[in-house]
Amino acid sequence: MSATLETGGPLGATYRCSDNGWINQDLFVDWLEHFSKYAKPSSDDPVLLVCDNHGSHVSLAMYDFCKEHHIHVVSLPHHTSHKTQPLDVSFFGPLKNAFYRECDLHLKVTAHEKIKMFELASLFNKAYVRVATMEKAVAGLRSTGIFPLDVDRFTADDFAPAEEYRTIRTECELENGIQTKIAETPVTTTSEVGGPITSTSATPEIQYRISQHLRVPKYKVH
Repeated sequence: MSATLETGGPLGATYRCSDNGWINQDLFVDWLEHFSKYAKPSSDDPVLLVCDNHGSHVSLAMYDFCKEHHIHVVSLPHHTSHKTQPLDVSFFGPLKNAFYRECDLHLKVTAHEKIKMFELASLFNKAYVRVATMEKAVAGLRSTGIFPLDVDRFTADDFAPAEEYRTIRTECELENGIQTKIAETPVTTTSEVGGPITSTSATPEIQYRISQHLRVPKYKVH
């Protein structure tokens, strides 16, 4: 990759490219190396990394690297990142808008001359330094119920579309002579800092994940 594509980009960033422009498993492992360098996880102080279910995040190389470098990975449930991924909730939207504004301003200043590839990093950096704040990071973690942990962050209304899909699917299965049973028993767990926590608003899958991760050691938040 040409070094000119990094011109004016964020300090300390790592730059990579792929054939189709999308992240892949190899690039994600490269990013993990970059992440580990700054997070500095150890056996005494592991790091919890929350990821969505993109295919690039799941590979044997990724598993081996995380195991060796004391990175514990939690994968969010499918099709929930708009509610459960902190970056989606509080950061990516403002970042995109800020980047579009920088591009519009650049076009006005240059009399609508086409933006060149080696100018993108600089334009992105101007947007990034204005939007990437600690307040947005904290807001994202709080809004998704990840930190501080809030097992009742989502209500039944948040899961209404999924319930509708499940109802339709069940009806189709019954029509085909297949009967399914869905457990709806609330999950009760005990946190490290309080008494029993019972969650009835989340789906069984999310309840199970919450119950498991209440038992893990405390992690650094990045």
